[in-house]
Amino acid sequence: MNSDISWRISIASKRGWRRCGSYSPRRERSCPRCCRPCWIGLLRRVVGGYMSIAISIYDIFAFTISCLLYLLVFNEWLRVFGYSNIDTLQINFSSHWVPIILLAYMTGQLLDFVGLRLWVRLWYRVPDEERAYQKFLAVRPDEKTNFKPSQWSMLFTVIQREDRATAERIDRNIAVRILLRNVSFGLLIYSFLQFYLSFSSAFSISNFLAAICLITLSIASLRKSDYYNILLYSNIFQHAALYGKNLQEVLAAVRNKKQRKSSSEL
Repeated sequence: MNSDISWRISIASKRGWRRCGSYSPRRERSCPRCCRPCWIGLLRRVVGGYMSIAISIYDIFAFTISCLLYLLVFNEWLRVFGYSNIDTLQINFSSHWVPIILLAYMTGQLLDFVGLRLWVRLWYRVPDEERAYQKFLAVRPDEKTNFKPSQWSMLFTVIQREDRATAERIDRNIAVRILLRNVSFGLLIYSFLQFYLSFSSAFSISNFLAAICLITLSIASLRKSDYYNILLYSNIFQHAALYGKNLQEVLAAVRNKKQRKSSSEL
């Protein structure tokens, strides 16, 4: 039996089924000895790369964790008007966590757009990337950078290809800003419920103070979200300035770097 297993392993090694370790995974090429395709290169082409996995994780984290608050708030609204008798403290999350997370994610995707248009735009009329670019120019008055704020997505694509550590830090800032923005809008909706309860039948000082505290926390969360907004756009412009003074120079620098790498490998 052992001889049969060793014979199969030897045949598999000769056919290139087992990695011989003579190739560099970063080159994404076939092994020069056994002609085995690089499994890391295949994984990157199939899955879409390391950063796409990181972005999906941050995306789920940002929309799911914060948007559970939306479900709790809507359930409280329905309970007040008699349309729901669900007690959130009695829910068995261990057996219903999959539909709850999916529902929270879909709710977050919808209400994030609503909160961005109604709540965030009420406080910040100028787009975030424009305010971040003005601060970037104020920090570097001597540098003749000529980026356009609307070019941040293309610059971020370059950063994703060239510097994964910086791109992951920016992805983390994006997730945190989405989380705080949804928390802010959810607290705002919950404060409306507390205002309603404070004046519905007789005046309730406890509900009124709770509404004031919720609005205060909502504004604080929104301000913190804007801090991460400015930070992520500033990081994009600052890192892109290392490659060139405008978008054309950045793209040219990336192309030249890729050509030099290809020629060195040959």
